[in-house]
Amino acid sequence: MLVALGENNIMTLDDFAGLAGDELLELLAASDKSGGNLSLEEANGLIMQARAHWYADDEVEKSTITQRE
Repeated sequence: MLVALGENNIMTLDDFAGLAGDELLELLAASDKSGGNLSLEEANGLIMQARAHWYADDEVEKSTITQRE
């Protein structure tokens, strides 16, 4: 999978996180080095895990606001 991502210029976590699940599946299907088969649900799950750091600051801010109240 990593080779297929690199071949498509997906080099950073944010690059990966910016994909949609169906885009990831198409990218992997087009590569002869994709590794295994992913379901759309698995692809979406991987992408959401990659996006977790986008929302980490929001969680800290919410807990700070809650503590002040």
